[in-house]
Amino acid sequence: MRFTWTELHGLRAGSLAIDRLVKFGARLRPGSRLLASVTRVERAIERRTVDPAKDGDFAYRLAESHRTILEFYIISSALNEVVGVDEKRLSLALSGHDLPEEDTLTTGARDAQFELLVTALVHHAGIRDVSVGEPDIRIKAEDRCFGIAAKRVSSRRQLEKRLRNASKQIRRQDDYGLIALNLDGVIDPIYRLHGVERARSAFHSLVLESHDFIESHGYSGHVAGLQGFATILGWESADGNAVMGLEVLSHSHWVSPGEDLDRMRQFIAGRGVHLQDRLAHLFNLCA
Repeated sequence: MRFTWTELHGLRAGSLAIDRLVKFGARLRPGSRLLASVTRVERAIERRTVDPAKDGDFAYRLAESHRTILEFYIISSALNEVVGVDEKRLSLALSGHDLPEEDTLTTGARDAQFELLVTALVHHAGIRDVSVGEPDIRIKAEDRCFGIAAKRVSSRRQLEKRLRNASKQIRRQDDYGLIALNLDGVIDPIYRLHGVERARSAFHSLVLESHDFIESHGYSGHVAGLQGFATILGWESADGNAVMGLEVLSHSHWVSPGEDLDRMRQFIAGRGVHLQDRLAHLFNLCA
């Protein structure tokens, strides 16, 4: 999925997200990451033009601000539709620093943010019975309930640790589950250094590598499959002006074979088109 994302998109999406969060009861403290992101977008609008080549630090921080706004815009759109989302978890997600690499003491804020994002995405995929619960999220696919372990990978060397932890979380439920992997922390540096084609290739390779790890370490008895996510937000030219290009990468691998999972696999696979349509609608609302 690919879109053009402007400063006005970011400003409108940020305003909607803040309004929804406040109505839900979340406390947005002064200087919180979402408020700071909206402020940075307002500064970019006042500047009229952003030159990524001449002002690389501001452009990079602005791109991360748009990522924060985009994800909380999606999260906030499903807050009243998901069971178990609490203000404490939202407050944690809203904390943290402007850039992922500045979260040197803990990655808890962005980890919580990804869990909430996956919860919202599952809802927007058309799955109505969604709740927050072990391993991270519980959903119902037709007549079967199962869990999703949502893990954010901030570096390549962290991948196996995250996969191992997610697999153990699912195994403790004594039933099948899925792993959702956020690979932004690995893909974004590749994109900024080598471009979009290399980033896409690396993304698909990492999802396949993750699949192979699950199979080779004996976790496939409980891990039914995994879904990789990454968002590329980068600068491109349109009519002589720099605008944001937004590309959402998504790729799945089913691990466990067996007829008992065929219906679940078909049900989940059928949600993909629904999710794309719903995201396109959400993006159009803030155009």
